[in-house]
Amino acid sequence: MIVNMALKRIADFHGHLCPDLVLGGKLCEYIQQRLPPTEPANGITAIIAENSTSALDAIQIMLGTTLGNQRLKIMDIGKHNYTIIPKSVATSFRMRLTVQDYENEETYQRLSGKMLANTIVMDEVVNLQILLDERVKYLLRQPPESLFRIESIEKEPQIPEVPSIYLTCCRCNEQVLGSHAVNYQDKIYCISCLQQMNAGCLRDHLH
Repeated sequence: MIVNMALKRIADFHGHLCPDLVLGGKLCEYIQQRLPPTEPANGITAIIAENSTSALDAIQIMLGTTLGNQRLKIMDIGKHNYTIIPKSVATSFRMRLTVQDYENEETYQRLSGKMLANTIVMDEVVNLQILLDERVKYLLRQPPESLFRIESIEKEPQIPEVPSIYLTCCRCNEQVLGSHAVNYQDKIYCISCLQQMNAGCLRDHLH
């Protein structure tokens, strides 16, 4: 099933080959096609992903756009939609997964539901894996342009890499990133402590 070295690299990193990982690989292939040949290897200012699936591993390995270097941003609403902000190109572009016509969709949904509910039996696990393998093969056969719709959009402002600022939670006395801290009644809390207090207040980004 491994058709090229790039796909082998991301499969080795991720641990296995699955449909979401293949989608991520196809996305990266399409992005590389859209960038000019003179674009440097790190020619992407940022990618905003609207999911937290295995596709993100492909993005990090193939494009070097990672969570750690703050060029991969996640706004997880469960969609294979991506906003790409190049460095040298005048416009950004948005890529959206098209609806795919998979075979045996009803069976796949039923078995996936049983897997999530932990009620699946061994024979069904085998059948589900067969369906997953079929989806992987199907996606590998598709050209990237048949999987994603692309549109140019106004270029987003450059997202700078910001230093890590830590604050101290007044309840557990642990350090928490300032961007994830909550200011409640003029005291600093981490999210978990505030949830334990059942305070019902809104998260406030602090800088």
